[in-house]
Amino acid sequence: MADATAYLKGKLLDHMNAVTSWTMPPAVYLAAFVGDPQTTSGEEVDATTSTLYARQEISFAAAGADGIAENDADIEFPVAGASWGTIDYIGIYDAETSGNLLWSDALAAPKAIGAGDQLIIPEGDLTVTLT
Repeated sequence: MADATAYLKGKLLDHMNAVTSWTMPPAVYLAAFVGDPQTTSGEEVDATTSTLYARQEISFAAAGADGIAENDADIEFPVAGASWGTIDYIGIYDAETSGNLLWSDALAAPKAIGAGDQLIIPEGDLTVTLT
């Protein structure tokens, strides 16, 4: 279950406490990482050297009474044209490139992506919460 980053928690707290408003991003995007994106060792797959990589737009169902939201459709990255390495973390951003990291989490089962492989997160397998 992906947890909110300090950036997102701060924005939501300021918004809810009437400190400053925060505008919802028009879309959110899933990024694949080798290493934890919230540390200096985490690196997003490089779109310039790892052919056909790009962040993928995500859609979520409304959060349930338990405070958890989940993806409401499969998230399918393109078939890799070259090795992406072993993907062991994901991150959710507020932009297709650059942007702010909103959520991150380790994959339950890291996946080595070589040429011809594809990273797919099935519907309902990506969940987010504000813990």
